[in-house]
Amino acid sequence: MIAAMRMTTFWNAIEDLIGAAISQREWAEMLGAEWGPAAALLRPTDKKAEDLVCPKGCVDGCMRRVVPLIDGRLRAECGNPSPICESVVLDEAEVNILALDPQKLAKALISALNLVGEPDKARLGHTAFLGRYELSAGRGFPVFLYLPQLLFGFDAEAFDPIAASPTGARLVLIPTRRCMSSRDIKRLERHHATIMTLDETFQWDSRRGPSLIGDPASLFAPLIGTIQGAEQVKPPAITLPSQTPWSAIRIDFDSAELATLRGPGVQRSFSPADLDMADKRNGRARQPWLWLRNFAIYGGRMPTGDSRVQKHKQFVSEKLMAFTGLDTDPINDDDGHYIAKFKLSGDGLKQGRRGAAREDFVDDD
Repeated sequence: MIAAMRMTTFWNAIEDLIGAAISQREWAEMLGAEWGPAAALLRPTDKKAEDLVCPKGCVDGCMRRVVPLIDGRLRAECGNPSPICESVVLDEAEVNILALDPQKLAKALISALNLVGEPDKARLGHTAFLGRYELSAGRGFPVFLYLPQLLFGFDAEAFDPIAASPTGARLVLIPTRRCMSSRDIKRLERHHATIMTLDETFQWDSRRGPSLIGDPASLFAPLIGTIQGAEQVKPPAITLPSQTPWSAIRIDFDSAELATLRGPGVQRSFSPADLDMADKRNGRARQPWLWLRNFAIYGGRMPTGDSRVQKHKQFVSEKLMAFTGLDTDPINDDDGHYIAKFKLSGDGLKQGRRGAAREDFVDDD
């Protein structure tokens, strides 16, 4: 089994060698045991090395010249008039100039954290959105990747993706502490962002790629605490696994004022009061509940209707999202019909379809 390792040398090199032309041979010599996992994060440029740095540290900054041989191979020869180091025969790939591939790095981090959402592929420079780390469905925080500005050129708007994200907990990953200035750190603090380094947070191996160092609950404790503190106002009534789609939810009406929601690992009965759809004066179901009940009898597909019906639909969508913690609308509007993204059944209702058709949809007082 290949042991996972920290990649301190590699992350420091990303900062120290910005703009330098480093060949595959030099990367491998410099990184040693880190070369295996690092190679998966590098890409060849269209340039070839004409000389290589001498690994023995020869005097006067000796460079080994890359010389083509008659048989098509290459050889690195000592650049000193009186050779100090031995010549080295090279494979053609060893003189390829390699650079960090931000897309490969982003893909590896997204996989390691199991992030959800669409990453910002068009703007993978400086700061880019990678996705959301979810504790459970609808509960989590956005994750961003920041790379040194010198890698892309100075950009005064480098942190715009963070500023534009929803308020709350945010995680910004950076290679090392050295790659961000104190001014930039203060700017991120104003956005209430938590900064963590790739060097401190991930371990890597050449086969599995990156994985977290330690338990996520401990690593992300400050971010999780922020989320839990915000939820004290009114958390979701149920907890669904991360990435749960509406298509995995089923709601069945058992009676006129009782329904059961079933999802991955969850089953919960609820009444109009649980969705804020009961009149507080007398406890009777309000019109949005009657609309949802009618929607169930018709199997989750009904005409959109007039503005009054549209108002009921919007209220039902908001309350179902709050109840489950899911952050997308559970009901589609398609070609003049409302269509439930979840499975919806009114088979348990005694009144049946005919009774529902006579339901008097009057506005609340």
